[in-house]
Amino acid sequence: MQWKPEWIDRLKGHLAASLSAKAAAIELNGEFGTRFTRCSVIGRARRSGFALISGSKGGIKSTKVKRPRLPRKAASRPKPVTAPFVPRPDPRPGQVPLLELVPDGCRWPSGEGAAMLFCNEPQEPGQVYCSEHCCLAYRLPEPRRQRN
Repeated sequence: MQWKPEWIDRLKGHLAASLSAKAAAIELNGEFGTRFTRCSVIGRARRSGFALISGSKGGIKSTKVKRPRLPRKAASRPKPVTAPFVPRPDPRPGQVPLLELVPDGCRWPSGEGAAMLFCNEPQEPGQVYCSEHCCLAYRLPEPRRQRN
């Protein structure tokens, strides 16, 4: 819910009258028919720069002011080094390692362990395998046998 300017003005008045955030929320809800919570009043007061009163401390105003951050020294942070772009040649279909697969290459594995290689042929539309490996991976169910 967006805060209307008249709500913010009344909130400022309630906080200036030393009301707590909960009491200010109750007053605003009674006056305008809103449903503000204590937390929403605290958030709006902080974003607007109003002084808040903490309820459990006996009316002590919070006058905490944020100090601007100092810029970090440039010498303390290493400068990023960009590596020159070196285009990779497109891997040939056949047996390629995982990191050399093209985005639309067949994902059919062969080999074991660290020597795992992939087919890398062009994929069938909507599949992750080439046409040859789709025939191996996706089979129609065999027809049921008739009982005698």
